[in-house]
Amino acid sequence: MTYYAGIDVSLRSVNICVVDDDGECLAESKLSSDVQEIIAYLDELECAIDVVGLEAGTLAQYLTYGLQAADFNVVCMEAQQVKAALSAMRNKTDKHDARGIAQLLRSGWYRQVHIKSMESHHIRMLLTSRNVAHDSKATSDGFCLHRNSANFLRVSERLQSSLPRPETTETWITFFAKSTPTVVEYDMYGLRWFLSTSNLRN
Repeated sequence: MTYYAGIDVSLRSVNICVVDDDGECLAESKLSSDVQEIIAYLDELECAIDVVGLEAGTLAQYLTYGLQAADFNVVCMEAQQVKAALSAMRNKTDKHDARGIAQLLRSGWYRQVHIKSMESHHIRMLLTSRNVAHDSKATSDGFCLHRNSANFLRVSERLQSSLPRPETTETWITFFAKSTPTVVEYDMYGLRWFLSTSNLRN
């Protein structure tokens, strides 16, 4: 005999219904959404649960990881398909939804949703953090280069027409330090970049 446990999940509580191969309801209960309490309830049943089913949702990953760690076979069902099947019930309550999920699990009329492993989530988190840091640096650098180019270009246009043209970048920095000390003190890195990419020495 195979036993199925259907779980209707809410944010703070869950409703559990256990059925056998014939669809007969063997046990029902309402518990908090704490996975350890759910595991304790299932372990106390006289029948050994073969499959636990729940629909995809906010707590699906949390409950799936916890139940799998306790050696339960967990099936996560597609939420839209479960909703369509349960909408045909006359009295739609959380208790009846748990019964419907258990019957869907028994009949096999569901589409299983893949739950990613914790390792996959950790890798995705690291990659996302890396991309955010990279994009932030690129945005910051682009802003600084744009600002520096505009600032130093205005200074150069004002000065290069009437003043001598030094030959090296370091000579230009000395020249700018004497003529526009505030700009040079504000961003020496930007000045070096602008001088190395501009045509002032051409």
